[in-house]
Amino acid sequence: MHLISFVDDIRPEIVTPALDPQFRISQVTLFCEDEKRRDATHVAEEIRHAKLPVNTLPIRPEWDVQAVHERLSSVISLSPAPCLINLSAATPLQAAIAQQVALRHNVASFVIHPEEDRLLWLTPPPSAQPAEDASIADTLDLERYFGLYGIELVECKYRLGNRDSKLEKLSCELMDIAIRQPEAIHTLNRLGAGMDKNFVSRLHIPVEQKELKDFISRCAIACRTSDDRIDFGDAETRFFLCGGWLEVWLLYQVAQLRDEFDIHDAASGVKIVSNETVRNEYDLAMLVNNQLFLVECKTVVQKGQGGGVGMDVLFKLDSVSQLGGLHAHAMLISLSVATADEVSRATLQGLALINGKELHNIRERLRHWIRATT
Repeated sequence: MHLISFVDDIRPEIVTPALDPQFRISQVTLFCEDEKRRDATHVAEEIRHAKLPVNTLPIRPEWDVQAVHERLSSVISLSPAPCLINLSAATPLQAAIAQQVALRHNVASFVIHPEEDRLLWLTPPPSAQPAEDASIADTLDLERYFGLYGIELVECKYRLGNRDSKLEKLSCELMDIAIRQPEAIHTLNRLGAGMDKNFVSRLHIPVEQKELKDFISRCAIACRTSDDRIDFGDAETRFFLCGGWLEVWLLYQVAQLRDEFDIHDAASGVKIVSNETVRNEYDLAMLVNNQLFLVECKTVVQKGQGGGVGMDVLFKLDSVSQLGGLHAHAMLISLSVATADEVSRATLQGLALINGKELHNIRERLRHWIRATT
């Protein structure tokens, strides 16, 4: 089958039918206006990565109805294979023109539901094609998803299928301490913020922090000195104990929901590059039903002046979740408890928020977040 798609907005629904074996696609043509050529180029690169031939064709502005009509008709008439038209990323006018052409040439057309990732036929499909409401195969990984937007994934700390069970166990212990004694995590962060050249904390563990002392003594990745300082040993251990553990813990929780929600990719410590120079990092990224979910993790326990998670954190998360036109769902996970104003701001920005003792029910909160958006 020859898949014809319009590219007015970058969406995974342009690509996923081409990669789904149900559709039996053998070649792809992308239609776009001149101003969308760069976007279409990124999409074409990801289709080629799947070893499918793809051609990008410019079309006149959509208001030149006759020109668009003739260009589409010509491609269908000259195609050596039967055609399908994907209107998931077309403008309303492009969709109307394409539908006229589809009916005239007896070509099937469809859209993919952007949240439920299911197939909706607009005209009767060929007999060999998937049925109405069929679920689209989860073929994208994080590299391919970011690639659609011209973003390169350059590093992941841990992947869904490549985790560290030892660190996961320690992260669960730290979360238990964080929920019961957030002051201990605040102390741990403070000790890690000031070290000598040998990665030994300059400050001592306070006398009253017995549980923190016991944890450091048994954790086996750092040492407690005779005068109750922390010997982190190296930068990697310091990173884990002073914040990185929350990413490890969250990826572990996501892994426990993998089969329930068909999470087809997830990673922590995700570093990306856009426009060749702009670098950003996501604490966790995951794909569910070909949709991107991004999470920012904060272990800082705010003290005084009303606490909170920080308005700047919310604004930054909103910005990076839409980087390059990404259609991402975003969440902030914080040990600090958000203020009423911050909760209102998060709601206004469409950001999910799990904070403080709510983390005790993390899996149920993640279930609610995923179900509400897929």
